Amino acid sequence: MVARSTLASLFPKVNTPSRPKQRRARELKAWGLPTSPELVELAALHDAGTLPADLGELRPFAFAEPVFPPTKGFGPYLLQAQEFGWPVFFLAHFAGLFPIGATRGGDFWLARVTADPGGSSRVYRYDHETGELQLAFRSIAALIVAALGDLDVVDIPVPRGAPPLAPADDPESLWTRASWAADLIGASALERWTEGLSAAPTLTAFQQESAQLARRPELAAYWLLAHALLGNVAAFEDATRLTAQSKNPFVVALRPRARILLGPSKLAALALGTLRADDVVQRLAELRKVAPKSLRSGTPPALPATGPAITVESVTRLAQDGELLAFMAMSPTRDTLHVWALHHIALWAERDRGPIEVLERIADFGLTPARLQQQTTWLSMDPLVKDSGQREAQLLELLVGRRSPRAAEFIVHTLTSLECSWWRIELAAKAAALAAELEVTAARPILERMIANETWQRYPDTAMRQFNAALATL
Repeated sequence: MVARSTLASLFPKVNTPSRPKQRRARELKAWGLPTSPELVELAALHDAGTLPADLGELRPFAFAEPVFPPTKGFGPYLLQAQEFGWPVFFLAHFAGLFPIGATRGGDFWLARVTADPGGSSRVYRYDHETGELQLAFRSIAALIVAALGDLDVVDIPVPRGAPPLAPADDPESLWTRASWAADLIGASALERWTEGLSAAPTLTAFQQESAQLARRPELAAYWLLAHALLGNVAAFEDATRLTAQSKNPFVVALRPRARILLGPSKLAALALGTLRADDVVQRLAELRKVAPKSLRSGTPPALPATGPAITVESVTRLAQDGELLAFMAMSPTRDTLHVWALHHIALWAERDRGPIEVLERIADFGLTPARLQQQTTWLSMDPLVKDSGQREAQLLELLVGRRSPRAAEFIVHTLTSLECSWWRIELAAKAAALAAELEVTAARPILERMIANETWQRYPDTAMRQFNAALATL
């Protein structure tokens, strides 16, 4: 007998249409886990448009967005994950969680797919600034009650009525141990992404969990990816055999993608979403070098040859020798290098006629008109740039001050890229003010859309005031 959802008692006068409820039940059943009736109910209420218009600190996602990757390939899924909130839409698959919404401040709510006794689904909060996941509410209903009551849900104590889960079932534990793999794919090439290896499960854990892979897609996904990244050929084949019958869409899409990482026929095949193929090779080489023996088995296959690696040490050495700008000119497609340079400009500015000259030359090398049309460059490179846009704002201000011919072009592209990047308020406000200063009329329709956007309207002092002032000038 299926337990009754706790949301049914929270909204007693709302009748959930059976058709969307059945469709959501089928969608969640694809996880291959015992599905939470409460999670199905929430998705169905959302589909029917019967959730309250204002849920306070819970802004439900548009559930129409596919949470699973298309079976035709893994690359499009990685792009989607990066667009909608990396690493939430990626690590959720390794932790048995389902993203259900976000807070006004940019954190995310995730519900456990497997129900507790009684049919409720535990809710976890992902802090987008610290990267930490924490148990927040014992049920989705408890989250909604808190949100409707306008309670402060920023500092959340361990909820009562939610007994501890075994480590193998605990989303926090599963999330933490898989974070290194997500960092490898999503972090900057100049970040210390290998630090997460300290929480990675060993090969002994794989042997202990191997019997569960057929019925635990979150474990299956992790071990397929982990063995492929680490170069554990025999263990990967074991994981592939043990997960052959899995119907979980994430596992189905991941299996062939992971195999490519073990032995590509061409270098280009190694590219992962926005991560260049040669960057993937360099990361795999570093990973297999620093990973402890408890994580590695056998001899990994040879990796293709690539150009010079971009590391903090190598780039800093180039800057100290006065050769960084020349290297950047020879590497026009290395987005990570150009963004990193903006954030570490003090290392070489004095050696190359001052920061203004360097900033303008970086713009010329890295931000050509053709590349400004690409989603993977400049402002859309989160999580590579983690601040509010201070360095980019500095670049815009300097270019405007010197009346650079490309200043207006950068301003328009900046505002276009920021229409849905609400966390970069400082940069958006600066770009709007500079658009007014230069009288960039092409910015007018963009600012009109931003002013009409309900999310931007939540920042009346920090954003809307500057947008309206700029629009009045234009």
